Amino acid sequence: MNINHETCDICNKPVIGFEYEYCCNGQDCGCMGQPLNPCICSKECNDAISKGIGTSFEARRIHAGIELYEAI
Repeated sequence: MNINHETCDICNKPVIGFEYEYCCNGQDCGCMGQPLNPCICSKECNDAISKGIGTSFEARRIHAGIELYEAI
């Protein structure tokens, strides 16, 4: 089975068609090859990621009251 998706950084829900964007390969600047854009599935998860700067994605999810997605 070929699953072509990433998962939301906050709730782990699949985000079909999402592709990370990078500014370089990790050797050209200080970003160390990290993506420029987070993988987010909804406005709620976007708000959670924005309000929790400096904390883990897990802590942001819990603080926002968002349940962790689990495929059945």
